[in-house]
Amino acid sequence: MPTLARAAIALVWLYHGLWCKVLGRCPEQAAIVAAVPGLEAGLAVWAVRALGLGETALAAWVLSGRAPRLAALVQTVLLVLMNGGGLVWGRAHIADPGAMIVQNLAFLALVWLVADSPRASDHETPAATAWAAGGFARGGGAPVLLFGRMHEDWTIDAETLAAGTRVFCIASAGCTAMALAARGCEVVAVDVNPAQVAYVRERLAGARMREGEADARLARWRRIQFLVGWTGLLPFLEMDRPEEQVRFWDTRLDTARLRLGLSVGFSAPALALAYKREFRRALPHGFAGELRRRLRRGFGRHPNRTNPYAWRLMLGREPVGAEPPAVLRPGAITLACADAVDYLESVPAGAFGGFTLSNILDSVGPRTVARLRAAVRRAASAGARVVLRSFAPASDAAAEEWAARDRAFLWGSIRVVPAAEF
Repeated sequence: MPTLARAAIALVWLYHGLWCKVLGRCPEQAAIVAAVPGLEAGLAVWAVRALGLGETALAAWVLSGRAPRLAALVQTVLLVLMNGGGLVWGRAHIADPGAMIVQNLAFLALVWLVADSPRASDHETPAATAWAAGGFARGGGAPVLLFGRMHEDWTIDAETLAAGTRVFCIASAGCTAMALAARGCEVVAVDVNPAQVAYVRERLAGARMREGEADARLARWRRIQFLVGWTGLLPFLEMDRPEEQVRFWDTRLDTARLRLGLSVGFSAPALALAYKREFRRALPHGFAGELRRRLRRGFGRHPNRTNPYAWRLMLGREPVGAEPPAVLRPGAITLACADAVDYLESVPAGAFGGFTLSNILDSVGPRTVARLRAAVRRAASAGARVVLRSFAPASDAAAEEWAARDRAFLWGSIRVVPAAEF
């Protein structure tokens, strides 16, 4: 189906480029170009032909299937410029401007659907590959530190997994693993990304926390958040009454500019340019609105003054009096660089009394989901419990309530269940 859709898109560009412009069979298109101020008649003819050749080349690019997201961006920019120019200077030559706009919006929707559709060779590619190498946007290459800190409230996991429990933990930046180990759990922290495992090892040896790619992206957001009206945040973060915080959110922070910015930032084209498919798959449709709802939910429940996650998100620093990182005994955490499913399938049955899995299922397909669930149940000892986060909205009241209790605000669902029911 993607090949057929690419052929249809290429045919549109070929028709408008080769037939209409290069061969001159659509005089109304030439008339629109000739209406652009400053173009003499002879120059307009050459401009039409050059544009037609560009569209013909674009047809070949689309048909090749190479760099589909970049091709979609080029098509979007070109259509916006051509449609905008036509409406401004050549409207008299456009029979039905409204129909033209609607048709081109539908065409761009198809363009981006094709850009976001997997190739046949992608269907069997494990999501772990995306986490193991390269950054959020590019595939392959050397492993990259993605997370310098975790936006997961470890108190949820600590409440669920008692001291003395042998816990399987997704390593990530090490925050949850270190917090559980400090409270007496025997932690095995596993990550498929060698850069994350090396970073956690550095932290265990006493190194300072450093910035990962996700942290750098948040820092860039904080530098421009004044554009959406986020100013004067320090007094807001020093509040300790949730009802006062919600009023501030409703009147000062949940602005029309924020809604527009989030809608654009989490739109399909923006996500396609900024993230690989495996990462985009983790976000549910309508995430911009969901994120605003979750922020309001969090501000309405947790006092800002003592919430380190709110301070990190909005100012990039710790609140005054924040608890320092725990000092761990040597060997408190066992680190392994491996795919989580492969690792769990390799351990003896009943090896773990608890599992904290981050949002590992958000970006995988159904076969991996089935494998992980089977591996967890096999590796679980009697009474073992599982903590699983997800960006997707909760499917039941219990998962919604656990997500609301997480001070990091971001999660739609947190499932806390016996491993036997996982």
